[in-house]
Amino acid sequence: MGLLDRLFGKRKRAGVPVPEHAVIVYFQYGSTDLSRLTALEEEISQAIAAAGVGEFDGNEVATDGSDGFLYMYGPNRLLKKSSSTHDHSNADPGISS
Repeated sequence: MGLLDRLFGKRKRAGVPVPEHAVIVYFQYGSTDLSRLTALEEEISQAIAAAGVGEFDGNEVATDGSDGFLYMYGPNRLLKKSSSTHDHSNADPGISS
């Protein structure tokens, strides 16, 4: 038993914690009209929630609409889900991967 365990008591683990990961997506946008981005965010958020793999935490978009970031957090399964959720290889010019 270590010193901290003796001082504060031994912690009981409720299970093995699942490591969290961040998925941060940089994108070029080119518009101050965020309606298409909002629709994409809703689709991503619903897919993550339905799969139970984390959370969509929002965005940061430049004030001129030129580019931005999307933020998602969760276990490693989120990485697999987010990469298969949306393919923007033929996307509108306003949204690029």
